[in-house]
Amino acid sequence: MGEARWLPLFVTADVSIEIINSVLRSAALEKEEDEDFENRWCLVQHPNQQAVAKPSIAPVEHFQSGFLSASVEVLQDHVSKRCGETGLGHDNDVYMDWLADDAFGVIDARTAQDNTILFCVREDVDAIQEAEVRLAWNKGTRSDEALSKFIKDAGDIDDQDIMFLVENLAIDKDYAMETNVADIGLDEAKQKINDWIDLEQQEGRPRWFEFRMVVENAMKNSYGISNIGPAGVLTEMKDDFDEDGVMRY
Repeated sequence: MGEARWLPLFVTADVSIEIINSVLRSAALEKEEDEDFENRWCLVQHPNQQAVAKPSIAPVEHFQSGFLSASVEVLQDHVSKRCGETGLGHDNDVYMDWLADDAFGVIDARTAQDNTILFCVREDVDAIQEAEVRLAWNKGTRSDEALSKFIKDAGDIDDQDIMFLVENLAIDKDYAMETNVADIGLDEAKQKINDWIDLEQQEGRPRWFEFRMVVENAMKNSYGISNIGPAGVLTEMKDDFDEDGVMRY
């Protein structure tokens, strides 16, 4: 997450005004309990909205969302284009006084059911980090598992898995087109994997991560995710999530 002080908050389901206000009140209460946290939510009501309260404060008397049934992808695109340092709500005279273009919250149908919200965050990560996240959440592929073993101890991985990695990690595509993987020696294969890892860790690419968190801890959790990074939270703080994947602590 970047340096923006404020977080866009969308409503994508036909929930009651009481639900919306409960989210805002919970954020304000977090600040009362701990001054390190503040209400960062800014309700974005319509796609073409020109001004926004910073922050949004309960009670909100009337609210009709222009984002009903909007997908996460639509919201990602919206904040990327409409928010940020020169976007909605920015103030050139105040440092960090703008809405984030790389993070936002969503009040959806589930919010009314279990008092949780969806929190989406963008981070530049490499393929190794993505593999670590999948493995942490039991969604890893054979390539993910082999890559993890190789990084931890290249000497403790089967030759077959090494050759599998060379064939499946998009390593040096031009070379792969000209050379049969079967003709590559084991040492050369290991070197290619190491070179690929070095290159990946230098580059990275933007990826969106989704978190489900309880309303009462939303501000604390958003700060934690910002400080540690979403990929780091998903791989290193698995104990902070319950059996339903909700970040509760």
